[in-house]
Amino acid sequence: MRRYLIVLAFVLLGAGLSFAQEPLSTFAVSERRTLEVNGVERIYSIYVPETLDGPAPLVVALHGRFSSGKAFEATTQLSRHAAENGWMVAYPQAYEYSWEDGGRELGLPRVGNNPQDDTAFIEQLVSAVSADHEVSHLSLVGFDTGGSMVERLLCESDLAISSVMLVSAVGWSYNADQCGEQVIQSDILLVYGVFDRVYKPTGEELADFPQPDGSLIRRFGFYETAQFWAAQADCEAAPEQIGLTSVFQNCAGDATVAAMLLSDLAHDWPRSGAYQATTNTAPENDGGALLAALIGDALPVEITEPVELIMTPRTFLAYVPTGYTGQEPMPVLFALHGRPDSGAGFATITDLSRVAEEHGFIVVFPDGVDNQWNYLGGIMQGEMFNTPDDVAFLNALVDDLAIDLNIDLSRVYLTGFSNGGFMTYRMACNPTPNRFAGYAVAGALMYPEMELMCLAAPPRPLLVEHGTEDISISWEGITHMPQPGTLAVTRTVLQSVSFWAARNGCVEAGAQRTDIPPSDDQTSVVQFDFGDCASEMPIRFFAVMGGGHGWPGVDNLRHEIAGKVNMDINLGEEIWTFMKDFRLPEE
Repeated sequence: MRRYLIVLAFVLLGAGLSFAQEPLSTFAVSERRTLEVNGVERIYSIYVPETLDGPAPLVVALHGRFSSGKAFEATTQLSRHAAENGWMVAYPQAYEYSWEDGGRELGLPRVGNNPQDDTAFIEQLVSAVSADHEVSHLSLVGFDTGGSMVERLLCESDLAISSVMLVSAVGWSYNADQCGEQVIQSDILLVYGVFDRVYKPTGEELADFPQPDGSLIRRFGFYETAQFWAAQADCEAAPEQIGLTSVFQNCAGDATVAAMLLSDLAHDWPRSGAYQATTNTAPENDGGALLAALIGDALPVEITEPVELIMTPRTFLAYVPTGYTGQEPMPVLFALHGRPDSGAGFATITDLSRVAEEHGFIVVFPDGVDNQWNYLGGIMQGEMFNTPDDVAFLNALVDDLAIDLNIDLSRVYLTGFSNGGFMTYRMACNPTPNRFAGYAVAGALMYPEMELMCLAAPPRPLLVEHGTEDISISWEGITHMPQPGTLAVTRTVLQSVSFWAARNGCVEAGAQRTDIPPSDDQTSVVQFDFGDCASEMPIRFFAVMGGGHGWPGVDNLRHEIAGKVNMDINLGEEIWTFMKDFRLPEE
């Protein structure tokens, strides 16, 4: 089949493709299904347009780390594009939040202790859909670690893959072993962002994971990934360069490999719309539009000028429960990581995705700039304290999510750990606007400089957790620099809790104490409930006796600062139990 390498705008207009921003319906529309693979129930959802008549392309879209099929459907709006272009889309769900792309076998860390045969899962999924519908074209789409799984499928599966789209995903040295001498004959489109901070553009060798022969696993850079797949497709070595797009031609089987570098994209899916804080690209560069061009037998070779950015695009990952239908608004919990960490790292140490799945809420893990949060913005003087504006980012992210997901804006909550806990205190002190109905802080303290702002803000419900043996954020407070050249001490844990109890008009003497039965003699938990509050905004405090700088109930923080992790409570469960009934008042 001939492949026409022509200007993207001409391709899209000539194919009659639409860039309408009106969604297919208000929100997601895929149907949840299950498959039994090797005795394990696997979950996916499928969208088939009602108007579909006859053979149609099938797109299998694999989400990134700690996310879900439902989240990927919502944030990519691929179902809307499917309705406009006559595709079917399947959204498989990773087992225990991690795809088995081949890295686990070589010693790379992966979540969960029950690895599954994801190649068999995707093959059976395609077979199940094909039994009900005639598939004319199979396209695999992968974002982030979902892209890594697509690369394994490209080499090892028996699927007849016509085209592949990899977004914010890079290749690995072990892909060479997976592919062997096989010549890839699928069209491949790689999309990467200038603002990507997850993968190094030049690649890197992972020194912490040496192989038995002494070699190191290599994670490819962006262009290195393109060269690898061009070689596997037996393309001409030198690509045609059109702007920031590299197109490898004259490949085996008339395939084409193209690599695009978008100047307005972070480690994210390229999407267009009224987004304020996250990726907002030109409609022609929207991921669904690029996929339409790929499926339409013409790889895009020209990038439209980027839209004017309101702020440098920020990133997040979201877990949307498999029971989400989009018909009813769902509550959301924002979870802020510590320093230096990321949203994905925080998802690892909290197990909040599982809690969200079991209790039916969306959990969002935003990424701080340079792996930290600026909780002193608007309080301290000087540019160093006010860039970036994380208060503005978090408020804007609520609105961005509401574009793609049917969220209950009266039930949006915020929690944070360590540096993210300081940011949570800062947001709880923010007078206006207030987008969050409840707050939970773990392993963090109040700054005296926050208190005047807090006193000007309305009372808010708050849960606090802290370990008495925390060596990172001491129970007795830590020193900080309120101004260059000066040192001060934060409030202690008890002073922080007492401040909020007084702020909310609670009677400290009336706090109810509950001793949680201990499971061992290492740590124990004492729960204090300040419920007699004039503001009707309660305070709950978990004092973890002997506990360190960890997340109770989940012993996944592999660092000495975690200390002894208490397993008598699951902090994620406790946070949801405390928060779930609070609602913002109607305006």
